[in-house]
Amino acid sequence: MTAAEYRALVVKFRKSQLQLTAEGVNRLEEIFDAAVDSILEKIQAHGDESLSQVTLSALLESIQAELVNLRSDTVTALDAGMLSLAQNAADREAETAALLGEAADPRLAAASITHAELSSGKAMTVRFGRLARSAVERVAHKVFSDGLKLSDRLYNLDTEAKKVIGDTLIQGVAEQISARDLAKRLQGTLSAAGADNPRYKAMRIARTEINNAHREAHIQSTKDAEGNLKEYITGVGWRLSYSHKLADVCDIWASDDSGLGPGNYLPDDIPSEHPHGLCFTVTLLAALPDAKFPGKAPTPADVPESEGRYSARNGDPAAQRWMDQYGSNTNDDED
Repeated sequence: MTAAEYRALVVKFRKSQLQLTAEGVNRLEEIFDAAVDSILEKIQAHGDESLSQVTLSALLESIQAELVNLRSDTVTALDAGMLSLAQNAADREAETAALLGEAADPRLAAASITHAELSSGKAMTVRFGRLARSAVERVAHKVFSDGLKLSDRLYNLDTEAKKVIGDTLIQGVAEQISARDLAKRLQGTLSAAGADNPRYKAMRIARTEINNAHREAHIQSTKDAEGNLKEYITGVGWRLSYSHKLADVCDIWASDDSGLGPGNYLPDDIPSEHPHGLCFTVTLLAALPDAKFPGKAPTPADVPESEGRYSARNGDPAAQRWMDQYGSNTNDDED
């Protein structure tokens, strides 16, 4: 395999990664929007009348059933999206090994198929292997820097949605506004574009954890069954997406050099948490040490000092090295 062939392989799987990510997030958007529409229809059915306390109680009970289905469907769809992206990473590494003439890693093979069903009856088919499932489980059980696991974040989102709906309806009853106007108010509170509301938070979780599953599967795939770096691999590279617009901690990670070259790490040292992450990782091959990968050039000098300082305080060694180099050259106030 030549460097050009390897770059073409990386580009091919990068495109499929982006497509699968979009499909996973879109599926969750559809689930969330359908649930909101159903809730609004229940409220709008009361027309121009204001809701009584008795009506409110029955309405909240009906809405609760919708929220139960929404939570179940969100978990099901998110798991399917994470599995799809994890298998995408495994497929890329299996194809890389095959082109290099390396022995096949059976953990990478998509040997299982699951048919996940939503409350609507719609089914999703996902193919995956042992390594993909293991990667998803690791992401699900990981404790992030905020002290929460994925299940905690989903629970908090569910609790917030219930509170938003309950508070909005109770306030509407107190104001004696019409059910129709109340539905309009609730729609904005739940899912208005550009607002930090439950819909935005749900999609942020989806996009972040789907990409985390891809990255985790990639990291695991660079190791053998005993956890050692495979002989034909020298490390993992962090690369910026072409869609990466503003300099942030990703620029630090893509430029940091701890001995393997800018943006290159051993598997256990690769950064792993970044909300709304668009960047990606690549495998560094011993046979192609000078291979170039797609991606935007990092601009570490443009990263706000407050962001680098925050990451350094949370134990990120790359950010600490960045602070040592750039911290005195910026004028951000202490946070």
